[in-house]
Amino acid sequence: MQSTGRVGTEHAQVGEVFWAALPLPNNTSGDSVEIEKARFTEIPEGLKVGEYRVFDTEEVGGIYLLAYSGGKYGTKDPEKLTNYAGNSIHLKGRQESDYYFAAKITVTGPVHGDLGGCSFLYNQQGREYKQKLPCQTAIRLGRPLPDNN
Repeated sequence: MQSTGRVGTEHAQVGEVFWAALPLPNNTSGDSVEIEKARFTEIPEGLKVGEYRVFDTEEVGGIYLLAYSGGKYGTKDPEKLTNYAGNSIHLKGRQESDYYFAAKITVTGPVHGDLGGCSFLYNQQGREYKQKLPCQTAIRLGRPLPDNN
């Protein structure tokens, strides 16, 4: 979804922290791959990336494309989910992952552009590869959403 569209919010506040998902890994080849890491390569002024984690879609109940830290608005708190970073994601040929990468994003000021350029580092048959996928996550300052918690 993220590699074909744009996700985001127009209600961010300076100091707020979000978790932004990168595209769900999908091995379209016939050979197994080991995905080592994924990163946003385009980080606009006004946003700061703190860390990357790997989450299990089963534990999350899907994928949080963009989630507030702290479990705001009824989501599970990404900070309290198991972090599988440090272990590579193994995908057999023609398999979609049950795990996804997400970046911890802090809003530091007015945002000038989108998070983008999702880059994956993986190994296949003993060779290292880097693949960049199009992706866009827009975080903009605006009126805060009402907190119903």
